[in-house]
This record gives sequence, C-alpha cells and structure tokens, in this order.
Amino acid sequence: MRPEFFRVPLLVLTALAAAAVAQAAQPLARPAAEAPVNARDCLGTQIWIERDDTRERIDRLFASAAASGHGWVRIFLMWPWIEPTPGQWDFQRFDWAFDAAARHGLRIKATLTCNSGPWHVGTPSMLHSHTGFLAPEQREPMRRYIRRCVERYHRHPALGQWILWNEPGDSADPTAERLKFWQDWL
Repeated sequence: MRPEFFRVPLLVLTALAAAAVAQAAQPLARPAAEAPVNARDCLGTQIWIERDDTRERIDRLFASAAASGHGWVRIFLMWPWIEPTPGQWDFQRFDWAFDAAARHGLRIKATLTCNSGPWHVGTPSMLHSHTGFLAPEQREPMRRYIRRCVERYHRHPALGQWILWNEPGDSADPTAERLKFWQDWL
C-alpha cells in the first residue's frame, strides 16, 4: 500500500483529535439558572387524626402546618375508625381533614391502613400494623375499604398522593402466595 492512502484518514483523525482537545480545553458551560425551589413543594409533616377529634382541632392542626411552611400532610385513613361495625362507614373526621387541607393550601398523602382493619375483619388489633399481608378471607373486606376511600377522595382537591402500605419491609409473613397477591393487586 502506498503511504498516500493512509494520509487522508490520518489527517481526518488528526483534525478530529485536535477539535476534541480544543473543546476539552474550553471551560465547562454553567447550566442555566434553575428556578428556586419552593419549600412548600418539598416539605411535609404528619398529622394524626384522633377518633374523637373535633373539626376545630383538625382545622387548627392544618392551619399550623401551613403556617410552618409545610405543603404536604400525611394522614392515616384508619380503617377501624372508618368502618367501626360491618358496613357502617364514617368518614367525618377525615372529610374534615381533607377540607382543612384544601382550605389551607396543603396536599394530603393519604395512607391506607388495609393491613390494620377493624376487629370484625380479624386483622391485627394494632391501629398501625406493620404486617402487609392479609389472609385470603380478609381480602374482600380490604378491597371494600380501599374502594370506599378511593371513591370518596380521589377527586378531592387536597389529595396529592396515596400511600398503599405502611412500612412494607417490616412484615414477617411474606409467603409466595401473599407476595403474588400484592403484586397482582398493585
């Protein structure tokens, strides 16, 4: 092969390398100024709604969260308080919470407590259970509870997010069947 044959590709490679070196020598461009972060979009708190809370107390709690600069409030939609007896649904305190959040410009992260059902379902008696799995006979009542909560609040202006399962990694009972149920359900 003739040396001239290699000359053109070698010149092209040399030119490309020179361009790359020249570009690397340039100072890095700074990114365009980012919009300032609104703390209310990022900060939140948890408000525990008590079974005997009044509308006034709930409103004061949400007013205080807003005045403190929070934009989000996490609440637990306590199934035992919402369905204290089979088929008797009482969302009053949670309605007050959602309405107070909207009034004070807050978004709600609503935590469903389907793993901590009422006594009549046979779930653990703790209000805030860490088990994420229910026995097959408890699943239909769980579906009804979830459906009732979602139908009631999915269009509420204060709803920002659902939390489906509190502390899922703390469960000691993840059988293959139960894991499949949750995966299929999600």
